Amino acid sequence: GHLNLVDVARELFTAVGSQKVSFASLARAWPTKYWPFSDPLSYLGKDGGGGVGSGPGLCVGAALKLKDSDRLVVGVIGDGDCMMGVNAFWTAARYNIPVLIIVANNRSYYNDELHQEGVAIHRGRDPENRWVGQSIDHPAPNISQIADGLGIESAGPITSIEGLKEALTHGVEVVRGGKPFLVDVHIDPRHGRELTESMAERSLAQKG
Repeated sequence: GHLNLVDVARELFTAVGSQKVSFASLARAWPTKYWPFSDPLSYLGKDGGGGVGSGPGLCVGAALKLKDSDRLVVGVIGDGDCMMGVNAFWTAARYNIPVLIIVANNRSYYNDELHQEGVAIHRGRDPENRWVGQSIDHPAPNISQIADGLGIESAGPITSIEGLKEALTHGVEVVRGGKPFLVDVHIDPRHGRELTESMAERSLAQKG
């Protein structure tokens, strides 16, 4: 079957154990019910402007600040965000900044795919063209290879639960040892869409 962010959250929870986590970045469809935030350092917030490409820098910067703390710094970022700011990983490699980067890789600027679909429907155009200018596939960039090329140990692309367990367990060990690690996980974007839509429905219901 296809992996989704619920799988990632569950396996990360197991791999981390009792250690406190600071999320330096989180993908839109991250299932927060698996990670109740217990203190101000649990989640460091959004970039403020929705700027694609800020994720890698935010993660590396947060990990530098928390380097000598007892916390594990984790960034869950999209592939589009990753590819636009990937040079930040070289800094993590150069200065041994311990951060676990998980790339939720749906081979698309998927948020904009949904936006283009909505606009197309509104304007009476074909929503099947929503991928144009947004798909990052055929070929999908090998983000694990890119990370390796920048000096960061990595795993991926991950496409199975077994591979995910192994990669996250090893990645957590590497980061605890004082170095960065990247896990490139191929995510099914449709699941993210269901989660995002249900989240939107819930927030509308709460406001109503």
